Amino acid sequence: MISKVLMILLALGFSFGHLGRISFLDQQINGYLYEIVLLILLLFLFFRFRFKPLIEGYKNYFWFFWLIFYLLVSFLIDLKKYNYQQNLIAFLYQIRLIFYFLGFLYLKKVDLKPFFVVLILVTVPLSLTQFFLYPNLRNLLYLGWDPHIFRLFGLFFDTYVAAAIYGLIFLFLFFKKKFFLRKFLLTIYFLFILLTYSRLGLISFLITLFIYFIINKNYQKILLISGMVFIFIFLVLKFDRGAINLNRMFSIKARVIDYQKGISFFVKKPIFGYGYNRIRFIKNESVSHSGASFSSSFLTVLVGAGLIGFFLFIKSLFQLINKNKFGVYFLIFLGFFSLADNVLLHPFILSLLLMTVILFDKQR
Repeated sequence: MISKVLMILLALGFSFGHLGRISFLDQQINGYLYEIVLLILLLFLFFRFRFKPLIEGYKNYFWFFWLIFYLLVSFLIDLKKYNYQQNLIAFLYQIRLIFYFLGFLYLKKVDLKPFFVVLILVTVPLSLTQFFLYPNLRNLLYLGWDPHIFRLFGLFFDTYVAAAIYGLIFLFLFFKKKFFLRKFLLTIYFLFILLTYSRLGLISFLITLFIYFIINKNYQKILLISGMVFIFIFLVLKFDRGAINLNRMFSIKARVIDYQKGISFFVKKPIFGYGYNRIRFIKNESVSHSGASFSSSFLTVLVGAGLIGFFLFIKSLFQLINKNKFGVYFLIFLGFFSLADNVLLHPFILSLLLMTVILFDKQR
């Protein structure tokens, strides 16, 4: 009963997105209300199951243990090159990664269905409220947020984050054949993905579905979804007055420049990298929301952890979905998305991915 109540509170805290954010040191350290609930839940589960989930976890996900150990070692290598505050910030984000991994291992012992039911149902009205009553973030430009005019971003304040979350929820509903109002919710979340106007998010989403339909030889649905997307894009291009601008090139140019900068850093320290979450300091961008990473989760890992860390990261991801019937599709979606957006490493998306994988693991 206690775990069920905490799962519901966890979903509510997650649904409120950045409204539940707690920031320190000029936004360089950020936490969220749902993480407080997750900590309480994790402590409750630890006293209940002790070290059993850790022992089982090492047998099934040993690459994750080696990844975390390596990140700690690479963090210590250049410890003296950064000041106390910089090391503290980088270390706290390593603690978050360990915290999420422990949460993943212990949450496998409880029923996650209450979390997904509340999350999926609550996210719909909150997203619609934002889209119709709060259509942009112009008033938060001074805090480093993009305006996202007439785009759906929910309470996550970034269209790419919202697109990834909506996409994960859609795929969850797509593979979860028995769910309350499933077809209606699939339609809603499909529209939500379109209304974020995240081009890479939509492309990654379509690639994932098309791969699934091709494997299952369901070519009619490929034509149906392609037609729906084509009609949507046609209507947007016809009636848009420049606020959405699907032809925008400035974001692509910015990503190319960011990639070039990331590669230039990588070639200087290709083996061990600079240490997890020290990117904001080598970029000298402490306030910007993109300052702590590059425009790709994979490039971020390469620069921060080097080739060794990148290898362990990829092995960990594949081990995560190795025994999961549908996990490969979640990874395809986020993997393509992460080529040009820091999706996989975002706290909201990483935590939702891990819980989604848990639910489908327990079905096997």
